[in-house]
Amino acid sequence: MVTQKGFCVDPTGDHIELEGKRLKPAEKYIYLMFNKPRGVVTTVSDERGRETVMDFLPKLHRRIYPVGRLDKDTTGLLLLTSDGELAYRLTHPKFKIDKIYHVQLKGDFSIKAKKQLEKGIFIDGRRTSKAGIKILKHTRQFSILTIKLHEGRKRQVRRMFKKMGFSVIRLKRVAFGNLVLGNLKEGCYRKLTTAELKKLKFTVGVN
Repeated sequence: MVTQKGFCVDPTGDHIELEGKRLKPAEKYIYLMFNKPRGVVTTVSDERGRETVMDFLPKLHRRIYPVGRLDKDTTGLLLLTSDGELAYRLTHPKFKIDKIYHVQLKGDFSIKAKKQLEKGIFIDGRRTSKAGIKILKHTRQFSILTIKLHEGRKRQVRRMFKKMGFSVIRLKRVAFGNLVLGNLKEGCYRKLTTAELKKLKFTVGVN
């Protein structure tokens, strides 16, 4: 029983109870994985009144921000956090964080186009970095594939395929670094696990 005002405790070592229930110290930062639906914008607020990713999240005791962006028509994995240092490193080009997308294209995606994109093509006068592409299915009408890249230029995946003459029907990010979307449903979110967060921080050198 503590009766002295200003009594000091160590939240990392002491067990603190109130009315028989153990209290846990507040988390220093918040880390959430969100499965963004189509038509939702990746901003904290929108002056045009469009639905944002924040509309799907609970009211929290501190502000969180998206790490990077997914365009309005792209679905899938989006990380949101209040940890500014981690967010900065995850989006800085020098750390080369891989992102994997599932893509559905209109038309039959050729091996020739695959090799060109993997090698890199010029967009806005700059060559894109090497990419990894796996063709999962292709017919005369459409193609389904995955693409892995670490760059993050605006609408880059869509622009890469457009440059090769292909229109993107659907685009979904399924992995970001060591984070995998898995079976998380659209419009839903979850906290990162301790193991996920530890590996993510290790990748970019954050303690």
